[in-house]
Amino acid sequence: MKSLTATLAALGLTLAAHATTDIKSEYFYQAAPDANILTPGLNYNSNSIKVSGTKTDTTGQNLNLAYERGLTEMYAVGANLGYTTSKTEQGTSETDTKGLQDIQIFAKGRYSFVEGSSMNYGAELYFSPSEKQKDTANKENDAMSGGNSLRPWVGYQWLMGSHVLGTKLSTDFLLGERSVKNKTATTTTTTKSKGGEETKLAIFYEIPHEMGAVGFEAFYSATAETKTGSTEGNDGANMMGLGVYSPYHFSEAATVIGVLKWSQLASSSIGGVDIDSSSILSLNVAGRFMF
Repeated sequence: MKSLTATLAALGLTLAAHATTDIKSEYFYQAAPDANILTPGLNYNSNSIKVSGTKTDTTGQNLNLAYERGLTEMYAVGANLGYTTSKTEQGTSETDTKGLQDIQIFAKGRYSFVEGSSMNYGAELYFSPSEKQKDTANKENDAMSGGNSLRPWVGYQWLMGSHVLGTKLSTDFLLGERSVKNKTATTTTTTKSKGGEETKLAIFYEIPHEMGAVGFEAFYSATAETKTGSTEGNDGANMMGLGVYSPYHFSEAATVIGVLKWSQLASSSIGGVDIDSSSILSLNVAGRFMF
């Protein structure tokens, strides 16, 4: 009887261990319990779109600093600050955008239902401390959105031998309208806008190696139409893209991560205006340090 009881107890512990075993991929990276993670990063982006023969080019850099704290094996929280400098050129006209981005506060979770797979989920809160500033006279904008939004997401991943296959779905919810202060040489007005929420579906495939991993991503997103006051903005747009990412572990406490993404508009028109061509390129290099 004691032998049977011991066998059942061992079986129960084994099943419990299997139920809580999760997959630790780079795509769904999450800080370990009681770990503090600091991630500074630099992102370079180049966007080009040609509409009805008129080309608009935007190039810029984003400096980011993220902090993440592992609470338990299942949960982690953190925040991210970013600073943007970019330039938009349309014909002979140039507009500069610079300043702090919206403050991002995030939470992550994970849970394994069965061995060899795990569900990952979380939410990102974007907080804009002030209205968005647009100075038409000096052709300068700040990088705030002028409003707050919440982006919940959920994903799932499976082990494919030693590789990982996964998917992620996210969507935006505006928490009120966005406020934009428009300044010209003679007047200053404030407008309210809404819309522009993005829903994104991505799949990824990750191949680990001795010093890190190499991952590939394909994604498709849809952006809702916008409206300023009673005036309709664009009709929204769809976008598709590909990405590759690779973390390299120098030690247990230091990792360098490179990410390259390319995307283009999948729509043939915006607001009834034909799109001739579009291309969006993003290169990000970051260092992740644990302390």
